[in-house]
Amino acid sequence: MIWKARCETVIDGKDISVETIVYRIQYTVNDYLMYRKKDVKKISRDEDSRFLENKEKWLAPEEGWLKVNVDGAFDPGTSEGAVGIVARDHNGCLIGGTGMRVKVANAQAVEALAALKGCELARDKGWPRVIVEMDSAETYSDITRKSDRFNWKQATVYEEIKRIKCQLTQCKFSWVKRKANEAANWVAKQLNKGMELGNYTEHPSSFFVFILNKNGLPCPP
Repeated sequence: MIWKARCETVIDGKDISVETIVYRIQYTVNDYLMYRKKDVKKISRDEDSRFLENKEKWLAPEEGWLKVNVDGAFDPGTSEGAVGIVARDHNGCLIGGTGMRVKVANAQAVEALAALKGCELARDKGWPRVIVEMDSAETYSDITRKSDRFNWKQATVYEEIKRIKCQLTQCKFSWVKRKANEAANWVAKQLNKGMELGNYTEHPSSFFVFILNKNGLPCPP
């Protein structure tokens, strides 16, 4: 900008004041900052979009880790529920899981219980590094809260989860949307309907295989 003003003065013979040069510089800087701000907002929107997109599909864990997806289903009419657990490795291969019907007070109680059963499965199987993933935002918030001020109705369950976490080499918790937790959700819902799934990890139904295959990852033969 200053060089351009010099050229206009020396070559074109224009009489350009210092104030004019300062104004041009300020105008150019403001123009740059305005467009830079738009770019930053666009990047932020893109990052938010990618974050939400990642929360809507199942993602395999890093090598050396296992991901244990957990979910609960609840029938308010009977006060009965069920939990579904599905564990997969970094290749997306199904390596274990469990499910059971339970008697609970409400939907939040069964979600907390599902997280506990997922932790127990990891401990009992001797899996050292696990990510326990759920779609209940409230349960995830309570488990990952630094203080011990849990929802008092599930306090005992949360305390047990934290105790088991300390027994594992590494244990993380993750929240995703329901779409990314379909496998565990399907197990819980089928059990809550009274369906008998048998050993669904070794002899999965065709629909369960379909759900696993939707992730574009390996599924049982």
